[in-house]
Amino acid sequence: MKDVLIKGGRLIRENEILDDMDVLLSGGKIASVDRALHDKAEGAEIVDAGGLYISPGFLDIHIHGAMGEMCEIATLEGMKKISLTLAKYGTTAFLPTLGASPHEDTVRLLKIIAGAKDKVEGAEIVGINMEGPYLNPKWAGAQRADAIRNYSKEELKEYIKVTDGLLTVMGLAPEVEGGMELVSDLKEAGIIPCAVHTDATYDQTTEAMKHGLKLTGHTFNAMRPIHHREPGIIVAAMLTDDLFSEYIADGFHTYTPIIEMAYRLKGEKRLVFVSDSVGGMGIPDGYYEFFGTQCKVSNGRITIGDSDILAGSASPLLFGVKNLHKTSEIIPLPHIIRMATLTPAEVIGVEDRLGSIDVGKDASVILLNDKLDVVRVWVSGKEIRY
Repeated sequence: MKDVLIKGGRLIRENEILDDMDVLLSGGKIASVDRALHDKAEGAEIVDAGGLYISPGFLDIHIHGAMGEMCEIATLEGMKKISLTLAKYGTTAFLPTLGASPHEDTVRLLKIIAGAKDKVEGAEIVGINMEGPYLNPKWAGAQRADAIRNYSKEELKEYIKVTDGLLTVMGLAPEVEGGMELVSDLKEAGIIPCAVHTDATYDQTTEAMKHGLKLTGHTFNAMRPIHHREPGIIVAAMLTDDLFSEYIADGFHTYTPIIEMAYRLKGEKRLVFVSDSVGGMGIPDGYYEFFGTQCKVSNGRITIGDSDILAGSASPLLFGVKNLHKTSEIIPLPHIIRMATLTPAEVIGVEDRLGSIDVGKDASVILLNDKLDVVRVWVSGKEIRY
């Protein structure tokens, strides 16, 4: 793998943007970050980044699919297509996310997804997210209601076994039968419990936090709404630093003022941007089957049939970053980028190698223009061409 010297770019850090910076990629790692690195880059490919942003690659911890492919119908070729599509849009690492499915199907699909880890050629698979099946059917949304069920210890043991250490996040409803026990069991197994598709009250949420709840999934969507006499899970999440919270910033799921409110309350170190994209990313408008349900893709929006019920996103994480940068007057670009890079890395415990442009970390780097369009992408030092 040839060394690469990215020269003269605008380096996006946690809290600032540094002009005229160089970044040297060597052996799949970030070898040096400074100005005027010519003397350290003999024989390297020179990339002129003048006028471009140098950013960590995005990390999407909640993504079901792209280009007509879904984790819920996973094949090796489908996972490869998802991986390459994500890289095209600047996502260099992701957690393939599996919705609620019958047990036998879940085991089969998890084996396929886990087996794809070392075979994909674009964005890196850094773990697996299971969104279900232990959810609240009241807030099923686009999830398969017939596959939602109560917690089974034996099922969880099998899911952990077949994923061979890759199961990273599990979405659940803490208030349903067995929910609190599930939170405790996940914490003990080193898996992140995430409250999602839930009707949890404020008190139930705070109780779940005592058991180890760490994350709320696509916050505000498919969960008990705020009421002034029952604030519910959303207010519980807003008022504590102990919970990270996912947000879909595509402009359809959660409007910018809501994200700005969450940002004022929790800050960029506790908010995580996710795409929650399904197979509708990158395909023409029309009717398709996702989660076993007919869904409509129209102008970047996905609904269950012709209803107004959202069924995941048709947009990559990049589009949420762009949307928020365009519409928010209070969230600076470095913090927007952090919420799509370093914060998700911290949630899943890979911040030692992903999430920022620092020496020794993986050379998963993207170049963006002023419109935040992706210009070039490297995953662990390998340039991804598309």
